[in-house]
Amino acid sequence: MFRIKLAVFVFLGTLLAATSSALAQCQAERLEQFLEDRAFELSAPEKIKLYARRVVDYYGEKDLSRREVRRKMAAWERRWPERIYKYISMLEFRKTEAGDACKVCFAYRFLAYNPKRDKVSAGIGTSTLVLADVNDNGRFKIIGELGKVQCRGLSKFARSRC
Repeated sequence: MFRIKLAVFVFLGTLLAATSSALAQCQAERLEQFLEDRAFELSAPEKIKLYARRVVDYYGEKDLSRREVRRKMAAWERRWPERIYKYISMLEFRKTEAGDACKVCFAYRFLAYNPKRDKVSAGIGTSTLVLADVNDNGRFKIIGELGKVQCRGLSKFARSRC
């Protein structure tokens, strides 16, 4: 089954790291603007810096090292070397139940192409990131990432809805 591993959305961490360490200062509007403006510009080596040393949950796999996450990102990029992602909207933005992290959920459009295999995948997906100040230094890191394809097809990609 095709699983979208949307490391591209880790860019939220960059904005959170630039703000204050207080979770209360995670501002949904600023995160949304960041996604709209430049969420898909970072390369895998830049993305991985946004992850904690140990990732609690990465697409259903528990307790991975940053190195393991990087390998998975690289495999994804080899599978789909040409990718376009477009932010649609924020779906949820809140503190986790424990109050020690931010949970961010959002929708996006995706179009991926592999010229060697002549394969295209397109549609609408959702992504959830969990970000925490794991080192108590005021810099947020990604400790969890999940994603799900909501619907497939070029027409869905074009309309931004299922």
